[in-house]
Amino acid sequence: MKKLVAAVLMTIASATMASAQSAVDSLKLTGAGSVVSSGVYVGNYAGAIKEAGTTSFSPSVPINCVDFFHEVNVGQVWAVTDINLATGDFLGTYYGNKDNYQKAAYLTTLYSSFYNAPVNGLEIAGIQHAIWNIVDAGGFDSHTFTQFTDPESAEWTQCANLAFSSKGTTGACTVDGVAYQSFNSVDYNSFVLLHPIAGSAQEMLTTTPEPSSMALLGTGLIGLVPLVRRRRRS
Repeated sequence: MKKLVAAVLMTIASATMASAQSAVDSLKLTGAGSVVSSGVYVGNYAGAIKEAGTTSFSPSVPINCVDFFHEVNVGQVWAVTDINLATGDFLGTYYGNKDNYQKAAYLTTLYSSFYNAPVNGLEIAGIQHAIWNIVDAGGFDSHTFTQFTDPESAEWTQCANLAFSSKGTTGACTVDGVAYQSFNSVDYNSFVLLHPIAGSAQEMLTTTPEPSSMALLGTGLIGLVPLVRRRRRS
């Protein structure tokens, strides 16, 4: 009976996660941030998400661009699939490399230090450039990517790569004498890649609270406990 219950629960959980990943949401760019580098917005953007099956957009949340080769405009809406950065399938994404998307997510967690007044646009631009250096390194379709070479982007690119290489330890990268959190201290289950399903919109990263489907699943499992015990216990 224990093995049967475990198998049923695993099947339900797998189906729920698969459904959550295949659902088509709508993403709306509500703001491009306040930092500009070489005529391009960098750092935290703002977006709103309308989940599949719902009729209204969520409140604005921070989103981060990992995709240099596509353009979007404030107010634009496009359809996306949500791919979990810890468990998702990246085969159909623009750049296809889970490790690199995780490095980008790691770097986005370091922005906050430079948004405190006064805003340090130079370092914010360096982190953004590093994200593009890492994720877009192989280019897109027939387009090749020229790496950013400003000193800040080089430091943050090295930071992410070193943090990743020591992710099995408590090692952290150091930039300008400041030690930042280790790679494995970031919860990649809380990040999703918002991948466009058509057209030429940008891929974005965002963090998400526990999905409502998984919350409901948890509630359902709690309700099943007495029933299963009497029988023997998205």
